[in-house]
Amino acid sequence: MPEEYRPFTPAYTPRGKVVKAGGGTDVYRVRTGQCGVVVIPDIFGLGSTQLYQLYDRLAECGLSVAAVDVFHGKPWSLDKFPPKPEYGYGKWLHDCELSSYDKAKPAVMACMELLHGQGAMRVCCVGVGHGAAPALAAGQVGGAPPQDDKLTTAVGCINPAGGTNALFEAAVKLKVPLGVVFGKGEVEPHHTQAALSKRPFGKLCVFKQVGGDKMLGRFCTASANWADPLVAAAAGQAAGTIGYFLITAYQST
Repeated sequence: MPEEYRPFTPAYTPRGKVVKAGGGTDVYRVRTGQCGVVVIPDIFGLGSTQLYQLYDRLAECGLSVAAVDVFHGKPWSLDKFPPKPEYGYGKWLHDCELSSYDKAKPAVMACMELLHGQGAMRVCCVGVGHGAAPALAAGQVGGAPPQDDKLTTAVGCINPAGGTNALFEAAVKLKVPLGVVFGKGEVEPHHTQAALSKRPFGKLCVFKQVGGDKMLGRFCTASANWADPLVAAAAGQAAGTIGYFLITAYQST
């Protein structure tokens, strides 16, 4: 097994650092290079350092990584997870920056400008959990040089929230290859895979369920228990799979 696929660890020291992008946006930054990736975290944003291990692992795959704080320092708290009705989670999710690409766009664009300014020739976008929705939206829109007709080079989703229909409806509008890593019950990708197989970039798309029938999902999110060997192994598989999917898409487009 390649090193980049190794299991995650419950105790971890991040390798990158939090810097400021345009507009004062906080960004976890690690490694520079020609292939950049903006990562949109799950509902816990940069408030949980657990996902820094994912960002570092993507950097090991050869990516220049910028994980963005779309919540401007006000993500959902791990102390309120799992959410109870009295916490008002439904309203928060409906109103938060992950509810539409327009709300997340300023922070995402600040990240992209930061990556381009530090040597990235092309930039991909990855979303984790509820962060998958704005990442998919970023893959639907046109951009500016050096990518011209598209904003991103590829889009990745890890443990996507929203279900099968939401994934399909967003994926069929994509201008770029899609990679999805999921657990049992999170999505059924067959229709999405069939639709994208007919596109010019169809052969580059990746759909991978990890962990088999024992792994239900959320294995690569801030709430995952990486002290559990099965969960830690699934997270490592997810990071390696998405990392190499992005590198392959960058090299092929």
